[in-house]
Amino acid sequence: MPQNEIFYEKYRPRQISHVIGQDSVVKVLKKTCEKNFFHHSYLLSGRYGTGKTSVARIIATLLTCQNREIGSSVICGKCEACKSVQEGNAIDVFELDGASNSKIENTRSIIESSRYAPQQCKKKVFIIDECHRLSKAAMTSLLKTLEEPPETSVFILCTTEFESVPKEIVDRCQRLNFRPVSPAVVSSFLNKLFTMKKVEFDQTALDTISVACHGSVRSALEISQEVIVLSDGKVTDANISELLGFIGRKEIYGIVEAISNADLLNAFDIMENSLASGIDCRSIVNNLSEIFRSIMIGNISTNYISDLTQSEREFINKVKSNFSTVNLANYIGIFEEAERSFGVNINNRWVLEAVVVKIIEKQKS
Repeated sequence: MPQNEIFYEKYRPRQISHVIGQDSVVKVLKKTCEKNFFHHSYLLSGRYGTGKTSVARIIATLLTCQNREIGSSVICGKCEACKSVQEGNAIDVFELDGASNSKIENTRSIIESSRYAPQQCKKKVFIIDECHRLSKAAMTSLLKTLEEPPETSVFILCTTEFESVPKEIVDRCQRLNFRPVSPAVVSSFLNKLFTMKKVEFDQTALDTISVACHGSVRSALEISQEVIVLSDGKVTDANISELLGFIGRKEIYGIVEAISNADLLNAFDIMENSLASGIDCRSIVNNLSEIFRSIMIGNISTNYISDLTQSEREFINKVKSNFSTVNLANYIGIFEEAERSFGVNINNRWVLEAVVVKIIEKQKS
């Protein structure tokens, strides 16, 4: 692997059809292209690493591509406009980081530029990342432009904190909501990536990454790159636990299965091995909380766990009959108490062990 290769940059989607885990966003943009009706301003909201900036650049390319056919959502990727947008040096596409350029002076320069016709492309496009970080004065200045936007300019605002964006701004934008990408989608994506790069791997390792990234494809790619660099030939669950401090799915499954059998000794043995590998106690508790919730909703309907990886669904279907849905619902009190204890108790191992003991006692009742 080349030393200067950065996964999340190299494997950033370039076409709208390449965007994963955001079906509603893809559908809206394909319809937009089909009807050739683009809004003058967009608000892309969602958590970190779900594709907002990538889609913002794709929209910019759809608007500026010199060879895109009317009604098509496919950009050529070869014209000067396409190349310059993807390389970040397009004359008529401007990117501003709202976090480090939050003052009104920064916004004024964009507004002033938007009044002039594009130099090379069909449209001028302004991408403002983390727009919620703009100052109140900058927001007010931007609002006036969004109320009466120049015909040749399009504004694309991105935010990880939708609630912090003023309602007046929201009302003047077409909102595209980015959801966390499901573990099943992330795992499938990583499987294709590792196979393409000819990296040997265990599927459970990819499942562990897909859970650890918490719905962020960017985080999944960052973790994958680090694991590939640090592992010796093959990426396994053990590699991830040892190198990055993530508890593997095998270990979590082992603890849950031991609990389902009320086997306290086995559960403690698995936890002891995980803690000896440097796994954080709080991480184990959080993973247990997530999987017990999945078992609970899986008991109600398998449709509710369809977004999980195949191995996780298989495991849940294997053990769910051992757990009462009512008991599982009551576990929330145990995990809430553990969360409070982590904030005040210096012995986090004791908190983790108490969680497992209490759940097994409920399992016995």
